[in-house]
Amino acid sequence: MSFSRAYLNGIPVENKKKEVDDIIEQFIEPLRIVAGNGQKSYFYVIMRTIYELPIPNPYVKMVMLKNEMISTCKIPIKEQVPLIKERFPDCSVKYHEEWESVVINENIRVLKKGIRIDWS
Repeated sequence: MSFSRAYLNGIPVENKKKEVDDIIEQFIEPLRIVAGNGQKSYFYVIMRTIYELPIPNPYVKMVMLKNEMISTCKIPIKEQVPLIKERFPDCSVKYHEEWESVVINENIRVLKKGIRIDWS
């Protein structure tokens, strides 16, 4: 058995593709449910950062309370996008950030970072 230069240089790319396939396996069922309910996009959250606004004042800087990585993937989010796009060729696949307020405490905000897949 021989191993060409092209084969050996391609191993990192193949490893990334395999890791992205594992990521897709994590969210494919929720995506199918969302699509089955007639929605036209899915937001796969990779990271959440929880912030607190010490007082209700837009001029006071928010304080980070907690940073949670939801995905175990070692590939940076922005590198995941083109690899996931390959698997969803007719869809819009983009890096996405979304702010969410916590219902219990209006001074807490959650910044979600991830990948939005849109098939509208």
